[in-house]
Amino acid sequence: MIELVAKGLATLEVSLKHSGSLFMYAGHEGGAYAKNSYGNLFTAVGVFILGSIFRAWGSEASEKQVEFIQFLEREHMCVSMELVTAVLGDHGQRPREDYVVVTAVTELGNGKPKFYSTPKIIAFCRKWRLPTNHVWLFSTRNSVSSFFAAFDALREEGTATSVCRALDEVADISVPGSIDHIKMQREILEGLVARIVSHESANEMELVLKDYPLPLIKIWDPGLWEIFAANRSDEKHLIKVLLENTGTFLMS
Repeated sequence: MIELVAKGLATLEVSLKHSGSLFMYAGHEGGAYAKNSYGNLFTAVGVFILGSIFRAWGSEASEKQVEFIQFLEREHMCVSMELVTAVLGDHGQRPREDYVVVTAVTELGNGKPKFYSTPKIIAFCRKWRLPTNHVWLFSTRNSVSSFFAAFDALREEGTATSVCRALDEVADISVPGSIDHIKMQREILEGLVARIVSHESANEMELVLKDYPLPLIKIWDPGLWEIFAANRSDEKHLIKVLLENTGTFLMS
């Protein structure tokens, strides 16, 4: 990885891992999926929380939900997210809020799926006010070498505060997430995701950050705990209640 970056052939991209479950949403027609299945409690909770995210649009919330669904279906797209919620089981540390973080955006098309680059994911999410993760880009030998040195020093006992501070200091570009891991899931980290991407990624990211400023994303309490507490004894009824309280979003 260091040699690829040093030769100008690639950029190293690193993102923070929020600890949750994979949730995928593709609109009414495409459906919602979680735990390698659909129509289950995980998908119902995912749709419910995704619907609550759109409340940040205020009076435009319902209109934006409809636009979002129609856009996904028209473009044959699927959005993959990390679903973080304590009602479905803790992953090492109970989150303070229930939320989702977008991890991938895919154009399904008629053949091989096309995955968005991270700059395109950032642009897509900021347009729709969907939560994004903290991302760092390392495009020089010095910065990528410093990343691996920091990783070696922090990988056993590093917390969200120490890891984020260290990576902010050595990265060529740091893109803060619209969801703050420290505030929402506290200090325990599941890990980092590092991968080689195009050497043009840094330039593309700078243009995206200029054209798409970070929107205000407020995580609203969707009342998930109250719904679970009142309907826990009957899972089918619980799913029904979740979907009825989602708004425009519906399970297919």
